[in-house]
Amino acid sequence: MFNPNLITKLITTALVIPMGFAGVEPAQASGRLCHYESGYQFCATPTGLRDVLTVVGNGDDETFKIQCRDGYVVRYESYGNLSQSDADAVANGYCEGRIDTAH
Repeated sequence: MFNPNLITKLITTALVIPMGFAGVEPAQASGRLCHYESGYQFCATPTGLRDVLTVVGNGDDETFKIQCRDGYVVRYESYGNLSQSDADAVANGYCEGRIDTAH
């Protein structure tokens, strides 16, 4: 279970990762971007309308398929061992930074 300071760091990291996709069309951004923070590995891969985000570390492991629009979550699916509220926070943080996702 996350502590409040750690979830803040994770959300901040989730915001930073999609900035690497800025201005890049999903079809062109075939690479995977990863970032390490506070013992966690965040990796994001654009796959068209949905990005795949993995969060692994400190006993936690969650995989997301996220669709964002204008900085907001349109929909996401995830599986792993994060609580629903922590998964919601990570998805929302990711989309805040991923403002250029296709509609």
